[in-house]
Amino acid sequence: MDLDRLAGFYGSGADQLHLAFNFPSVFAPLESDALRNVVERTEELLPERAWPAWTLSNHDIVRFPTRMCANDERKARAALLALLTQRGTPVLYQGDELAMPQVEVSPVAAQRRDPDSFLSRCRELIARRRSSHDLLAGTYQTVPSPPGVWAYRRGEGTVVAVNLSKEPAEIDIDGKRRLAPWEGVLLDV
Repeated sequence: MDLDRLAGFYGSGADQLHLAFNFPSVFAPLESDALRNVVERTEELLPERAWPAWTLSNHDIVRFPTRMCANDERKARAALLALLTQRGTPVLYQGDELAMPQVEVSPVAAQRRDPDSFLSRCRELIARRRSSHDLLAGTYQTVPSPPGVWAYRRGEGTVVAVNLSKEPAEIDIDGKRRLAPWEGVLLDV
């Protein structure tokens, strides 16, 4: 749970652990300041050649849609956007791609046919990540944003803005954009 200690596991960034889970991000609240601080501090502390590993759930903790998002799909979509656009390797625990809450597992095949389902959104974000050099290897840089919004640049031409609040927000990225509560955008700029 300590970022200084986590950074030590990486050694020089190429000689010790690879892909050590960043548990401070797992247990951070779904709030712009909290998540921004964890990412900025991780970027600051990890050795230059290190590659972070991000996740929101695993077998030892309550699933993120329940734990962080109070089973609100808008919040889960915002969390997913933030997870899948960070520098490093995102890890989806089985069921995260469906926004599965902490319940007994039920059939989820219906999401495969629904273009607006959480599964469809997850697949779109993974495909976008795979096809984008910025999202695969670009640096992270915080972009100024209003309270409740976490905005960052990945690489040279990609900006992500996620409204992690219950209030609408307006941000000026390549023109003014209004974000509904718990809405995020992934932009080529």
